[in-house]
Amino acid sequence: MGFRKPITILRESGGGYVNGIWQAGTVQQIAASASIQPVTGEKLQALPENRRNGAVYALFSDFEFISGGEPGIQPDKIMIRTHEFECFQCEPWQNGVIPHFKGVFSAISKH
Repeated sequence: MGFRKPITILRESGGGYVNGIWQAGTVQQIAASASIQPVTGEKLQALPENRRNGAVYALFSDFEFISGGEPGIQPDKIMIRTHEFECFQCEPWQNGVIPHFKGVFSAISKH
């Protein structure tokens, strides 16, 4: 796939409580390739309000991203330039022509 570029996905394993103290999971770096496209215009406005405050990118890849959303499941993260983004949506596009996944990543706000 000519448009796909190498990326590194940061995937955190689930953490847990040890003797009543939260211990974060370990972070695994996974090599993959993806086409990274900015989300703009009407597509950006269709996103949840809390996700369109910063930059948003759609990644098209053979790799299935984890979007979190369930208790104990951390979303996949990537770095684009110097900013960290997290996956909040992953859609399978397995139509038989060019099967792939579309992951939507939004900037992580630092408070």
